[in-house]
Order: sequence, then structure tokens, then C-alpha cells
Amino acid sequence: MVPGRNWWDAVVARDRAADGRFVYAVTTTGIYCRPSCSTPTPLERNVRFFGDHHAARAAGYSACKRCTPDVVTPIDPCIAAIGKACALLENGEGTLSVPEVAAAVGISRYRFQRVFKDLVGTTPGAYANTVRVGRLVRHLRSGRSIVEAIYDAGYGSVSRAYERARRELGMTPADLRAGGAGKRVRFAVLDHEDRWVLVAMTEEGVCAIETGDDPSALERNLYRQLPMAVIEPFDEGGSSRVSAAMCRALLPPRASDLPASARDVAFRARLADLLRPGISRVRLQERGACPQHA
Repeated sequence: MVPGRNWWDAVVARDRAADGRFVYAVTTTGIYCRPSCSTPTPLERNVRFFGDHHAARAAGYSACKRCTPDVVTPIDPCIAAIGKACALLENGEGTLSVPEVAAAVGISRYRFQRVFKDLVGTTPGAYANTVRVGRLVRHLRSGRSIVEAIYDAGYGSVSRAYERARRELGMTPADLRAGGAGKRVRFAVLDHEDRWVLVAMTEEGVCAIETGDDPSALERNLYRQLPMAVIEPFDEGGSSRVSAAMCRALLPPRASDLPASARDVAFRARLADLLRPGISRVRLQERGACPQHA
């Protein structure tokens, strides 16, 4: 983790995976904390970063009594292994298979599948697919040819990419490159766990899941990315279904110890799966998503 913007992002996200890598001090209070501290996030201009609690103490700051940053917390080996696996899947450019990732983190293939799902809330395969789809979208928007984007994203063939893209992108790569021409896209922007989440769908499936602090910016970005599509908000029933899926997509409690990027990918994977065609709001409620509202 590089000092500066990445450290500040970890503080804003209260990223437990960053604990032990650095501490931050607040100049207005004279207190230093772990990145995951539950105290209100300070203004960035009032924050100083230190490599460890010794450096913060030497600079005259006192330890926070809530998060006890001077107490070393042992790292759960399973969390460490799965966090490493998530990083390999995210940064491997599609070159590593799930069995290869399991071997790289020192867990047997079958145990890896079970431990990964228990901690992350989705399967390694679904996680890898979500990463691959995101990579394909970025490559297409960067101006690469469709074939280059497909292979660089980690797909084994063009036909395979088209087959999966219809389910995982709600359109083909060519449709996306054409700005969604001929597609009808419906969307909702909902408040979820202290952030805004935009979900956009075609009749074929989810075409976008984006998170951010500004709902208007998320909406503008959707129109910018799909300028040729017919875009309109979900009706009340559609928004209700998305809301129910978001409740169901909550990650397992231990996922909070994983890096923020891993949690984001896992949430997207779970949400996209719950919104695939054929899953109704009634079924979501039956599976314990959200209480029925009158």
C-alpha cells in the first residue's frame, strides 16, 4: 500500500486489511488511530500518516482508546490467504485459473472453494468472472479493438466472451462499444451501507453496478458510458426488486477483514447473481432478503 491517496482511501473505507500497515493521526485531537477505527472520519487536511504507532508516539500523538492502535492484532491465516487470492484474481490479467490460485496461497483446491465462499460470500469462479467482466469493460472503453479487449480481459475465445457477456454485461461487447445502441436500459440509484449504488439492467441482464458518494454523478456517468441507449429509471416494482437484492447481497461478517477492493468485487458478484433473469422479488424475500412492506 503506497502512502498518500491509497492510505487516505483506506481510512475513508475503514479498511481492516490496512490495519498494521500504517496509523493515522488527527492534528486537531492529538490522537492516532488504526485505518479501521470507527470514530467519525476526520477532514483530510487534519490527518498525518505514520508507518507504525512508534513513529506516531514519537511525534507527540496519543493512542486512540477505542481502536487501540498500539496493540498488535494477530492476522487470521485464512483471511490473509483469501485476501492474497483475491489480489491474484484481480491482478492476474486472467492468466491464473482457480486451482492455480488455490495452490499459490497454499490451500487445497476443494478446501479453497469452501473457505473462499465462507469468507467472501461468493465462489472463486463468480469472483473471477466479475473481475474479468470489469476488465473487459475497461479495455473496450480504452479504445482497444473488440478482439484485443476480449483476449486481454482473459477470455479464451471470442465466442466464449460473447456467450458470457450477454449474461454478465446485459449486452454483447459490440453493443457496449456502440454505446448501447438499440438497447433499453433501466436503472436505480439506491442508498446502501453509507454509499450510493447504481444498478442498470437491460432485458438480458445487469449491465452496470457502480458505487460512489454522489448519486447524480453515478447517473451522469451511466448516460455518458451508454450514450446511444434508451435509458430510464426503474418503475417502483423494479426499484423494489433491486433494493431487495441489495439486502440479500450483504457480505458475511468476516469479509470486513478483507481489502476494500475485494469486498467491492464480492458485492458486485453477489448482487449481479441475485438480479439475473428469473429471480423474482418474491423469491428474494423467501430467501430472507428483506421484510415484506405493506
